[in-house]
Amino acid sequence: MSRPGRLPLDHPLAEVFFAGIESVTTSMTDSSKGRYRTTAEYFLRFLGKHYPRVRTLEQLRRDPHILGWLKWLSARKPPLFKSTRSLHVVSLRRLTEELAWLYDVHALVRLFHPGMPTSSTSRRSLVIPYKYPINRMRSSTSGSIE
Repeated sequence: MSRPGRLPLDHPLAEVFFAGIESVTTSMTDSSKGRYRTTAEYFLRFLGKHYPRVRTLEQLRRDPHILGWLKWLSARKPPLFKSTRSLHVVSLRRLTEELAWLYDVHALVRLFHPGMPTSSTSRRSLVIPYKYPINRMRSSTSGSIE
């Protein structure tokens, strides 16, 4: 997947990333899908140029890969608007989270969330449910109007 006037993306992780994009963007607009594709292209081109030995998801690390990409993104000429840069960061974070679940590489979650557990847990176990106090539930459902 490449835009007119761009070289085709030739990276071992391209197919994996584009499968993740398909999963994440199923209900999104074409412009959102395009943003995810552009973000993946930026990241994979960065990896190909600066870290050509990275060929699998398991090899990705927060430092140097993600932090290096963030520095590279900030140093682009002409510079990207802060809002555009932020969208790329959020898109890559969401994409790596999706890849973690699709390919069972839970360490990917830690690329943007270093404090998250890396064990093989399900999505549901990473969500902390809100527990409504029992006594407040009883008083709100008692039916008495004062």
